[in-house]
Amino acid sequence: MQGLCKNILISALMLLPLSAQAGAVLDVSLGQSVAITAGKFGQAETSSLMLAPGWAFNDAVDWTLGFVGTLDAENNGVLDLEMRSNLTLSPQATPMYGRIVLALIRVLEGPTMPALGVALGSTLTLADLNLFGEFSFMPHGGEKNSSGESILKYPLELRFGARFKF
Repeated sequence: MQGLCKNILISALMLLPLSAQAGAVLDVSLGQSVAITAGKFGQAETSSLMLAPGWAFNDAVDWTLGFVGTLDAENNGVLDLEMRSNLTLSPQATPMYGRIVLALIRVLEGPTMPALGVALGSTLTLADLNLFGEFSFMPHGGEKNSSGESILKYPLELRFGARFKF
């Protein structure tokens, strides 16, 4: 029990902000997803541009709502929209962060589907410019097979961007 309390205390201290800076943020990023399923491994699926306004509660926790314009390489370059709700946790001891992503994909082209994903990334601050890079994994239903069943897709996305604080 003492070990559990010690671990909780250490975790809480890592998540406490060194200098609390609550305020509005805007993430702007470019992403590229590739298939990691058999038969399509490494093939480009979608390229995307995301604008994600949100709120940083402190240096350790923030929430953004991403509006993602996607260009689908599999379907002759179809443009579509995704909406991603991102909850980011940033332990203060490292430049790494983790993100939980709840998304609605294919908002314009349909059928609209929910997706749940995770991301792991790192930040780099140069003067007043906050840069980030991340890998995300967000499985979701895809096209239907010949018997009408949805085929699960497993894209891995690489994303680079910048964060602006207001």
